[in-house]
Amino acid sequence: MPPLLVSVVIPAHNRAHTLGYCLASVLGQSYGNIEVIVVDDGSSDQTGAVVRDIRDERLRLISHERPLGAQAARNTGIKAARGAWIAFHDSDDEWLPERLQRQLAVLEQRGFDPHVAVHADMIRYTPETGAREDWPLPEVAGPDAYATVLRAPGPVFQTLLVSRQALLEIGLLDENVPAFQEWESAIRLARVCEFVHLHEPLAVYWLHQGETISKNGRREIDGLKYVLGKHREEIIRVAGQQAWLRHLATLARRSLQLGFAGEAEAALGEIPWFSAIKWRTWAYFFCAKRGIGVKL
Repeated sequence: MPPLLVSVVIPAHNRAHTLGYCLASVLGQSYGNIEVIVVDDGSSDQTGAVVRDIRDERLRLISHERPLGAQAARNTGIKAARGAWIAFHDSDDEWLPERLQRQLAVLEQRGFDPHVAVHADMIRYTPETGAREDWPLPEVAGPDAYATVLRAPGPVFQTLLVSRQALLEIGLLDENVPAFQEWESAIRLARVCEFVHLHEPLAVYWLHQGETISKNGRREIDGLKYVLGKHREEIIRVAGQQAWLRHLATLARRSLQLGFAGEAEAALGEIPWFSAIKWRTWAYFFCAKRGIGVKL
Protein backbone atom coordinates (compact mmCIF):
# COMPACT_ATOMS: atom_id res chain seq x y z
CA MET A 1 0.00 0.00 0.00
CA PRO A 2 1.51 3.36 -1.00
CA PRO A 3 1.78 6.02 1.70
CA LEU A 4 -1.47 7.63 0.61
CA LEU A 5 -2.74 10.43 2.85
CA VAL A 6 -6.43 10.15 3.73
CA SER A 7 -8.19 13.21 5.11
CA VAL A 8 -10.91 12.37 7.64
CA VAL A 9 -13.57 15.08 7.88
CA ILE A 10 -15.74 15.20 11.02
CA PRO A 11 -18.36 17.93 11.55
CA ALA A 12 -19.18 18.50 15.21
CA HIS A 13 -21.74 20.65 17.00
CA ASN A 14 -21.97 20.32 20.79
CA ARG A 15 -20.38 16.86 20.75
CA ALA A 16 -18.00 17.12 23.70
CA HIS A 17 -19.65 14.06 25.23
CA THR A 18 -19.15 11.82 22.16
CA LEU A 19 -15.94 13.00 20.51
CA GLY A 20 -13.73 10.97 22.82
CA TYR A 21 -14.76 7.54 21.56
CA CYS A 22 -15.33 8.86 18.03
CA LEU A 23 -11.78 10.18 17.67
CA ALA A 24 -10.26 7.19 19.43
CA SER A 25 -11.78 4.93 16.75
CA VAL A 26 -10.35 7.12 13.97
CA LEU A 27 -6.88 7.68 15.41
CA GLY A 28 -6.67 3.97 16.22
CA GLN A 29 -7.13 2.84 12.63
CA SER A 30 -4.88 0.07 11.33
CA TYR A 31 -4.05 2.42 8.44
CA GLY A 32 -2.34 5.35 10.09
CA ASN A 33 -1.39 7.78 7.33
CA ILE A 34 -4.29 10.12 7.97
CA GLU A 35 -5.10 13.67 8.92
CA VAL A 36 -8.23 14.14 11.01
CA ILE A 37 -10.05 17.44 10.52
CA VAL A 38 -12.67 18.21 13.14
CA VAL A 39 -14.82 21.19 12.17
CA ASP A 40 -16.41 22.66 15.28
CA ASP A 41 -19.64 24.12 13.93
CA GLY A 42 -20.22 26.94 16.40
CA SER A 43 -20.50 24.72 19.48
CA SER A 44 -21.54 26.18 22.84
CA ASP A 45 -20.02 23.32 24.87
CA GLN A 46 -16.43 22.06 25.20
CA THR A 47 -16.23 20.42 21.77
CA GLY A 48 -13.14 22.42 20.80
CA ALA A 49 -11.45 21.78 24.13
CA VAL A 50 -11.91 18.02 23.77
CA VAL A 51 -10.11 18.10 20.43
CA ARG A 52 -7.31 20.36 21.68
CA ASP A 53 -6.68 18.07 24.65
CA ILE A 54 -5.87 15.10 22.40
CA ARG A 55 -2.13 15.02 21.70
CA ASP A 56 -1.88 13.66 18.17
CA GLU A 57 -0.13 15.59 15.39
CA ARG A 58 -2.54 14.10 12.85
CA LEU A 59 -5.47 15.92 14.45
CA ARG A 60 -6.56 19.40 13.31
CA LEU A 61 -9.34 21.65 14.62
CA ILE A 62 -11.17 24.24 12.54
CA SER A 63 -13.88 26.34 14.19
CA HIS A 64 -16.92 28.15 12.80
CA GLU A 65 -17.84 31.21 14.82
CA ARG A 66 -21.53 30.31 14.51
CA PRO A 67 -23.41 27.16 13.48
CA LEU A 68 -23.61 26.82 9.71
CA GLY A 69 -24.84 23.22 9.52
CA ALA A 70 -23.21 19.84 9.03
CA GLN A 71 -22.89 20.15 5.25
CA ALA A 72 -21.14 23.52 5.53
CA ALA A 73 -18.81 22.02 8.14
CA ARG A 74 -18.03 19.10 5.83
CA ASN A 75 -17.29 21.53 3.00
CA THR A 76 -14.93 23.47 5.27
CA GLY A 77 -13.09 20.22 5.97
CA ILE A 78 -12.95 19.25 2.29
CA LYS A 79 -11.48 22.62 1.35
CA ALA A 80 -8.84 22.36 4.08
CA ALA A 81 -7.94 18.73 3.31
CA ARG A 82 -4.43 17.91 2.16
CA GLY A 83 -5.23 14.33 1.19
CA ALA A 84 -6.43 13.17 -2.21
CA TRP A 85 -9.08 10.99 -0.56
CA ILE A 86 -11.77 12.06 1.88
CA ALA A 87 -13.28 9.78 4.51
CA PHE A 88 -16.31 11.23 6.25
CA HIS A 89 -17.36 10.45 9.79
CA ASP A 90 -20.02 11.60 12.26
CA SER A 91 -18.94 12.96 15.62
CA ASP A 92 -21.20 10.64 17.64
CA ASP A 93 -20.37 7.33 15.94
CA GLU A 94 -17.28 5.16 15.66
CA TRP A 95 -15.27 3.22 13.10
CA LEU A 96 -14.14 -0.38 13.26
CA PRO A 97 -10.32 -0.62 13.31
CA GLU A 98 -9.83 -1.77 9.70
CA ARG A 99 -12.32 0.57 8.06
CA LEU A 100 -9.78 2.54 6.03
CA GLN A 101 -7.46 -0.38 5.34
CA ARG A 102 -10.30 -2.49 3.88
CA GLN A 103 -11.54 0.32 1.67
CA LEU A 104 -8.12 1.44 0.50
CA ALA A 105 -7.43 -2.14 -0.60
CA VAL A 106 -10.42 -1.83 -2.94
CA LEU A 107 -9.13 1.47 -4.30
CA GLU A 108 -5.67 -0.02 -4.82
CA GLN A 109 -7.23 -2.75 -6.98
CA ARG A 110 -8.86 0.04 -9.04
CA GLY A 111 -5.60 1.94 -9.43
CA PHE A 112 -6.86 4.66 -7.08
CA ASP A 113 -9.24 5.85 -9.77
CA PRO A 114 -10.65 9.16 -8.46
CA HIS A 115 -14.01 8.26 -9.96
CA VAL A 116 -14.47 5.25 -7.69
CA ALA A 117 -16.22 5.70 -4.33
CA VAL A 118 -16.38 3.01 -1.65
CA HIS A 119 -18.97 2.50 1.07
CA ALA A 120 -19.90 -0.32 3.44
CA ASP A 121 -22.41 -1.67 5.94
CA MET A 122 -22.68 -0.71 9.60
CA ILE A 123 -23.56 -1.97 13.07
CA ARG A 124 -26.38 -0.46 15.12
CA TYR A 125 -25.48 -0.02 18.77
CA THR A 126 -27.81 0.92 21.63
CA PRO A 127 -25.60 2.20 24.47
CA GLU A 128 -28.40 1.99 27.07
CA THR A 129 -28.72 -1.78 26.61
CA GLY A 130 -25.43 -2.70 24.96
CA ALA A 131 -27.33 -4.35 22.09
CA ARG A 132 -25.50 -4.58 18.75
CA GLU A 133 -26.94 -5.72 15.42
CA ASP A 134 -25.63 -5.78 11.88
CA TRP A 135 -27.09 -3.13 9.60
CA PRO A 136 -26.76 -4.15 5.94
CA LEU A 137 -27.29 -1.04 3.84
CA PRO A 138 -29.04 -0.99 0.44
CA GLU A 139 -26.95 -2.21 -2.46
CA VAL A 140 -25.53 0.72 -4.41
CA ALA A 141 -22.81 -0.47 -6.77
CA GLY A 142 -21.88 -1.01 -10.39
CA PRO A 143 -23.12 0.67 -13.55
CA ASP A 144 -26.69 1.04 -12.25
CA ALA A 145 -25.70 2.90 -9.07
CA TYR A 146 -27.06 6.24 -10.29
CA ALA A 147 -30.51 4.82 -11.04
CA THR A 148 -30.43 2.84 -7.80
CA VAL A 149 -29.69 5.84 -5.59
CA LEU A 150 -32.32 7.92 -7.40
CA ARG A 151 -34.87 5.32 -6.28
CA ALA A 152 -33.87 5.27 -2.60
CA PRO A 153 -31.14 6.33 -0.13
CA GLY A 154 -28.09 4.11 0.17
CA PRO A 155 -24.54 5.07 1.25
CA VAL A 156 -23.97 6.83 4.58
CA PHE A 157 -21.26 9.34 5.44
CA GLN A 158 -19.76 7.16 8.21
CA THR A 159 -18.48 4.63 5.64
CA LEU A 160 -18.02 6.78 2.54
CA LEU A 161 -14.53 7.10 1.06
CA VAL A 162 -14.36 9.34 -2.01
CA SER A 163 -11.75 11.39 -3.83
CA ARG A 164 -11.43 15.08 -3.20
CA GLN A 165 -11.39 15.49 -6.97
CA ALA A 166 -14.87 13.98 -7.31
CA LEU A 167 -16.23 16.20 -4.55
CA LEU A 168 -14.84 19.26 -6.30
CA GLU A 169 -16.33 18.09 -9.60
CA ILE A 170 -19.84 18.06 -8.13
CA GLY A 171 -19.34 21.50 -6.59
CA LEU A 172 -18.89 20.18 -3.03
CA LEU A 173 -21.86 19.28 -0.82
CA ASP A 174 -25.22 21.05 -0.93
CA GLU A 175 -25.41 23.19 2.21
CA ASN A 176 -29.14 23.95 1.80
CA VAL A 177 -30.55 20.44 2.13
CA PRO A 178 -32.32 20.24 5.54
CA ALA A 179 -32.16 16.43 5.90
CA PHE A 180 -31.31 13.37 3.79
CA GLN A 181 -27.93 15.02 3.27
CA GLU A 182 -26.24 11.69 2.57
CA TRP A 183 -28.85 10.77 -0.03
CA GLU A 184 -28.54 14.08 -1.87
CA SER A 185 -24.75 13.84 -1.81
CA ALA A 186 -24.76 10.23 -3.07
CA ILE A 187 -27.08 11.13 -5.96
CA ARG A 188 -24.68 13.77 -7.25
CA LEU A 189 -21.60 11.66 -6.62
CA ALA A 190 -23.14 8.76 -8.53
CA ARG A 191 -23.22 10.97 -11.62
CA VAL A 192 -19.41 11.03 -11.71
CA CYS A 193 -18.35 7.99 -9.65
CA GLU A 194 -18.66 4.24 -9.77
CA PHE A 195 -19.74 2.98 -6.33
CA VAL A 196 -18.27 -0.12 -4.71
CA HIS A 197 -20.22 -1.61 -1.80
CA LEU A 198 -18.30 -3.66 0.77
CA HIS A 199 -20.79 -6.04 2.35
CA GLU A 200 -19.32 -5.95 5.82
CA PRO A 201 -19.79 -3.57 8.76
CA LEU A 202 -17.00 -1.02 9.01
CA ALA A 203 -18.60 1.54 11.33
CA VAL A 204 -20.90 1.64 14.36
CA TYR A 205 -24.01 3.79 14.43
CA TRP A 206 -24.84 4.85 17.99
CA LEU A 207 -28.58 5.04 18.62
CA HIS A 208 -28.72 7.96 21.02
CA GLN A 209 -31.69 9.10 23.05
CA GLY A 210 -32.99 12.62 22.48
CA GLU A 211 -32.98 15.03 19.56
CA THR A 212 -31.12 14.29 16.35
CA ILE A 213 -31.69 15.42 12.78
CA SER A 214 -33.06 11.98 11.90
CA LYS A 215 -35.64 12.30 14.69
CA ASN A 216 -36.79 15.80 13.76
CA GLY A 217 -40.06 15.29 11.88
CA ARG A 218 -40.38 18.74 10.37
CA ARG A 219 -36.82 18.69 9.09
CA GLU A 220 -37.25 15.17 7.75
CA ILE A 221 -40.24 16.14 5.62
CA ASP A 222 -38.57 19.36 4.45
CA GLY A 223 -35.45 17.39 3.52
CA LEU A 224 -37.39 14.75 1.62
CA LYS A 225 -39.32 17.41 -0.29
CA TYR A 226 -36.07 19.25 -1.06
CA VAL A 227 -34.27 16.20 -2.46
CA LEU A 228 -37.27 15.08 -4.50
CA GLY A 229 -37.85 18.58 -5.85
CA LYS A 230 -34.21 19.08 -6.77
CA HIS A 231 -33.84 15.74 -8.55
CA ARG A 232 -37.36 15.25 -9.90
CA GLU A 233 -36.43 15.40 -13.59
CA GLU A 234 -33.54 12.96 -13.16
CA ILE A 235 -35.64 10.56 -11.09
CA ILE A 236 -38.26 10.41 -13.84
CA ARG A 237 -35.74 10.30 -16.69
CA VAL A 238 -33.38 7.70 -15.23
CA ALA A 239 -35.38 5.72 -12.66
CA GLY A 240 -38.77 6.04 -14.35
CA GLN A 241 -42.21 7.47 -13.68
CA GLN A 242 -43.11 4.64 -11.30
CA ALA A 243 -40.12 5.48 -9.12
CA TRP A 244 -41.33 9.07 -8.92
CA LEU A 245 -44.85 7.98 -7.94
CA ARG A 246 -43.41 5.72 -5.25
CA HIS A 247 -41.49 8.69 -3.86
CA LEU A 248 -44.70 10.72 -3.72
CA ALA A 249 -46.47 7.89 -1.91
CA THR A 250 -43.58 7.61 0.55
CA LEU A 251 -43.69 11.35 1.18
CA ALA A 252 -47.45 11.16 1.78
CA ARG A 253 -47.21 8.23 4.18
CA ARG A 254 -44.36 9.73 6.16
CA SER A 255 -46.08 13.12 6.31
CA LEU A 256 -49.19 11.55 7.79
CA GLN A 257 -47.17 9.54 10.27
CA LEU A 258 -45.54 12.75 11.49
CA GLY A 259 -48.77 14.74 11.52
CA PHE A 260 -48.35 16.87 8.40
CA ALA A 261 -51.61 16.28 6.55
CA GLY A 262 -51.11 19.22 4.20
CA GLU A 263 -47.85 17.82 2.85
CA ALA A 264 -49.44 14.40 2.42
CA GLU A 265 -52.36 15.82 0.45
CA ALA A 266 -50.03 17.89 -1.74
CA ALA A 267 -47.86 14.87 -2.52
CA LEU A 268 -50.80 12.67 -3.45
CA GLY A 269 -52.27 15.53 -5.45
CA GLU A 270 -49.45 15.05 -7.96
CA ILE A 271 -50.61 11.50 -8.68
CA PRO A 272 -53.04 11.80 -11.62
CA TRP A 273 -55.53 9.16 -10.51
CA PHE A 274 -55.65 10.25 -6.86
CA SER A 275 -58.78 12.41 -6.52
CA ALA A 276 -59.68 14.45 -3.45
CA ILE A 277 -62.21 11.81 -2.37
CA LYS A 278 -59.65 9.03 -2.68
CA TRP A 279 -57.16 11.13 -0.69
CA ARG A 280 -59.49 11.54 2.28
CA THR A 281 -60.58 7.89 2.21
CA TRP A 282 -57.00 6.66 2.03
CA ALA A 283 -55.81 9.08 4.70
CA TYR A 284 -58.64 8.17 7.07
CA PHE A 285 -57.95 4.45 6.94
CA PHE A 286 -54.17 4.95 7.00
CA CYS A 287 -54.38 7.04 10.17
CA ALA A 288 -57.09 4.92 11.84
CA LYS A 289 -55.11 1.70 11.35
CA ARG A 290 -52.01 3.22 12.96
CA GLY A 291 -53.73 5.24 15.68
CA ILE A 292 -52.50 8.53 14.20
CA GLY A 293 -54.48 11.58 15.23
CA VAL A 294 -54.31 13.97 12.27
CA LYS A 295 -56.92 16.61 11.39
CA LEU A 296 -57.86 16.01 7.74
